[in-house]
Amino acid sequence: MKDFPIETTPGQWDFLLKQPYEFILTQSFIFESPTKTLKNIDSQLNKLQSANDAAKIQQEELEAGKEAVAAGITLFGSLHCALTVFGDTPDQARSNGIKLSAEFITSGKGFRFSRASLASPFVFFSHMPLNKRRPLDTRRTITNLACLMSFHNYSSGKKSGNPIGDGSAIMPLKTDSGSVYWFNTHYSPPEKNVTGQKIAGHAMFLGATGTGKTTFEATASGFLQRFDPLMFVVDYNRSTELFVRAYGGSYFTLQEGIYTGCNPWQLAEGPESPVWHRLLAFLKRWTQVLARDNQGNPCSDEHGIELNAAVESIMRMPVEERRTALLLDIVSPELQTRLAKWCDNGEYAWAVDSPGIPSIHCIIKKWDLIQPLSWTQKTVFILPVNLYSRSCFSTKKSCNAAAI
Repeated sequence: MKDFPIETTPGQWDFLLKQPYEFILTQSFIFESPTKTLKNIDSQLNKLQSANDAAKIQQEELEAGKEAVAAGITLFGSLHCALTVFGDTPDQARSNGIKLSAEFITSGKGFRFSRASLASPFVFFSHMPLNKRRPLDTRRTITNLACLMSFHNYSSGKKSGNPIGDGSAIMPLKTDSGSVYWFNTHYSPPEKNVTGQKIAGHAMFLGATGTGKTTFEATASGFLQRFDPLMFVVDYNRSTELFVRAYGGSYFTLQEGIYTGCNPWQLAEGPESPVWHRLLAFLKRWTQVLARDNQGNPCSDEHGIELNAAVESIMRMPVEERRTALLLDIVSPELQTRLAKWCDNGEYAWAVDSPGIPSIHCIIKKWDLIQPLSWTQKTVFILPVNLYSRSCFSTKKSCNAAAI
């Protein structure tokens, strides 16, 4: 290394992680005692002042360095840096060396390496430990060394000891440097084996249209199939229909005005079902949400008690007869007015008053929204779908949920 920029910052050489060349970069630093450093700075200041040098900024920097050394803030020493670039042929090695040295000037913001000629053997052997010959060493601070030796790297993820399945990572990915990143949706300490522990996992993929978000999700879902998961996917515009069907899943398309096939009343046959008590509690809360007025105000306590009793009455009926519309036969006229739009031929009956539900005994459940829903429609639809997914999950030990 021949020339040094005015300023160095941490991570200034991180661009090296992306370079497609094989190379060896070696730095060495020999500390200098503070007494010797102060003596050398005073000597240099005297030379500049004796020669009436107009480089005032350089003198100010030397004074600042002198104060930093005297206060113990930094240390000076001899810094040496050598770079050897390889190639399959001598011409390729020279070409790679030219390209990489140019990167130090542009991406590295001012570092310049000169090609060694007669000193080539000394430069090469300066890579070796305990070598005393260090060509083109310069006096620099420990701060310069720290900035150029930041030990940054790309994350490698966690290969084994993860929560789901056999503990192996979901899939390997390639980083910009060509190294492997072991992708997981569950965070856990890298050195700790947490296989089998119930740790929540989350992932969100962002990108422009057509950049491969759905493709990546389909690929990750394919790798997950080795764990025999139950997947519940909410889709838009049928973007993942192909891979859901390829993995043996059931795919349902939702369109406004057409019954969704989602009927939370029929998710459990009786009290012996593992989700019965959760289902009953959910239906009581849900019906009170449906009974809100047009301004979103909740129903009164009296109406809440009335709805709870109506829910219990409906749940005592045969499972195939349960529907939201049965509320109209039980509740008072005021509640009938509020619930009318959710029942029979009401505006939102298609979302919550389906006559029955499809079989839930499949590997993957897939709901596709052909067109965007309004806030009210989303609230009405997502609540029963959420419970629907929970009832599915209760039958599997390994559960993964994905949403697009």
